[in-house]
Amino acid sequence: MFNRVATALSRDGNFTSGENKILVLGIIAALMFVSLTLIESSDDSDGAISKVEIDADKTAVLKNSAIHLEAKPTGAEGDVTYTWSSSPSGVVNLSATSGSKITATGAKAGTATITVVAKEGETSKTASVSVTIVELTLSNINVNVGETKKLTFSVQPSSVTVTFTSSDTGKATVTNDGSVTGVAQGTSTITMKASVGTNLQATCTATVTYVPVEKLTWDGTATTKTATMNTGKTLSLTVQIAPATASCKEIVWTTSDSSKATVTGSTTTATVKAESAGQVTITATAKNETTVKATCTITISDIKIEKLELDDKEIIVEVGRTFDEDYTITPSDATIVTEKWVSSDPAVFKVNEKTGVIEGVRPGTGTLTLTVSNTQGSMNATCKVTVPETYSVYAHYTLDSQNNATVDNIDATIKELNEAVTVKHLDPILVIYTDKSEKITIPTKLIEELKKLDGQLEMDLKLGAVLLEPGAVDDLDISGTTTGISFTQIPKETYPKFGDCFVYSISMLKDGAAVETKFDSTPAKIAIYHKPLAGEDITKLKAAYVYGDGDAVKINKYSFNTEKGEGAVIIEAPHMSVFMFMFHDSEYISTAGINTTLAIVFLVIVVILAAGIAFFTFNENASEKLQNLFKRNNTKRPPMSPPGQNPYGYYPGNQFNGYGNNYNNYNNNNDNNNYR
Repeated sequence: MFNRVATALSRDGNFTSGENKILVLGIIAALMFVSLTLIESSDDSDGAISKVEIDADKTAVLKNSAIHLEAKPTGAEGDVTYTWSSSPSGVVNLSATSGSKITATGAKAGTATITVVAKEGETSKTASVSVTIVELTLSNINVNVGETKKLTFSVQPSSVTVTFTSSDTGKATVTNDGSVTGVAQGTSTITMKASVGTNLQATCTATVTYVPVEKLTWDGTATTKTATMNTGKTLSLTVQIAPATASCKEIVWTTSDSSKATVTGSTTTATVKAESAGQVTITATAKNETTVKATCTITISDIKIEKLELDDKEIIVEVGRTFDEDYTITPSDATIVTEKWVSSDPAVFKVNEKTGVIEGVRPGTGTLTLTVSNTQGSMNATCKVTVPETYSVYAHYTLDSQNNATVDNIDATIKELNEAVTVKHLDPILVIYTDKSEKITIPTKLIEELKKLDGQLEMDLKLGAVLLEPGAVDDLDISGTTTGISFTQIPKETYPKFGDCFVYSISMLKDGAAVETKFDSTPAKIAIYHKPLAGEDITKLKAAYVYGDGDAVKINKYSFNTEKGEGAVIIEAPHMSVFMFMFHDSEYISTAGINTTLAIVFLVIVVILAAGIAFFTFNENASEKLQNLFKRNNTKRPPMSPPGQNPYGYYPGNQFNGYGNNYNNYNNNNDNNNYR
């Protein structure tokens, strides 16, 4: 290109356009060449450092150990000077503050930043490195076999964590919190290693010694002793180990006869449980010294039975159904070695001799006997068992939003009622148990069938229960589509002059409306549930009929039954009404007749009672049985299934003895089934 430029210049000075372009390019190229030459010449004469780095052989060391540092510049061609410093002061000591190579020795635990400034001519560059100085201290330790002790150690700075290892785990083990446990006599090296740096560690020696058990005693001197206890009870035994520094403090406890007493424990304390009367020896043996023992001879005695009572004075269980009887023993911790239940007549009822579960076989009566015994003697308790000539069919029902019950599954229920008569040859009882309801509605078709079968009707509601025997069922008005009963409580403020009282309105229903119902043949048996309150004196119970104008007429036949905290006022009534009862005297209760008709009814009842042909009599025994009629024992009542379940409308006999069986007890024992 330069040749072409020269050629052009040698001519007459006139340039073509192409030559002009070549000339310009040539000039530019020449200028660039000169510029590069000048730059190269400048570098050759004025070289400068571009950066500096610190090369450290390590960044963490133990106290008093050294770190080797070297400054390495880049781009320097002339003389370079170095200035070293550390911060904070006191963590490391620098061997020099100048030169490219120095050492830093740890002076105290901590972290320091070491900085170097490299300078060449007017150019300087800076680099730094962070180093950690670790201080570890660890002391030797002595432990016994089986003993655990904590190592004495320290680590600085606190940000550094450590781990521990044992050189011989057969002699001693160590955990990462520094706990050393002696395994066998000898020594092991424990190493504590820091989590930073390489091989930053401290070591100590764990010396393990073994101290044998020389003696086991009960009180520091005696190796034998005696004790007494009762069957079923527990006793704590504690032995003392000598010397107290013994390496292994584990004790093996044994019994000479586990049928008499058992023993559990592995330390110096054990628990002995007496199983049966007699004598037994409990032995404590040192685990590692099997010839070192202590013994305790224990005499075990049964606790004498002072009193035995069955929970029920009389049990009523229907054919094919079961009842689980229980008992109360005094004292409550008396020893029971044997327990046997016996039926006086297995043809009437049978009983599981071990569990006391009774099953009705055929109508009749018998005696249930329970015998319990121990080495101190035996005791018996009996009660009467009645298998009635009745059979309960449990109606299925549904609840509405107000918890009012409506009996359903009518055809299935009628079938069961008929089977009770034709197959089982027993009198049917239709039981409607609605413990959430104040009102029950029953299709008339079901009542009609019950009348044909000469059956009874039991209705158990939230507030009470009503039993209608066959004669009372016959008096029900079935001219409507449905019949039923409502049972509601009236606020006592409605009748303020009577003071503290309890008032209930009980009505028979036809198509949902209350109708007057008189039970000319057989009175209705009514229970009004009431849990005795504090201060109420049952002996002062008063019961009365209440009329719209606030008059009250005393009821002559009533009683109060209480059992296990539950109670009921028991009333016999020739009609449904508003019933009141209280536990105090009231001048507002009249003893006069209600009206002429009522007086005649009562007179007829009195005459019938006197003649001995009533269906129910209130003699002393019957009074007690009447109280049994209304025992509110919800634990023996089966839960009602949700709507749509149990299509046969009753519960299997082996699930429920029958709340209505209490009524059966009354009928079978007092009426002699004359109304069948």
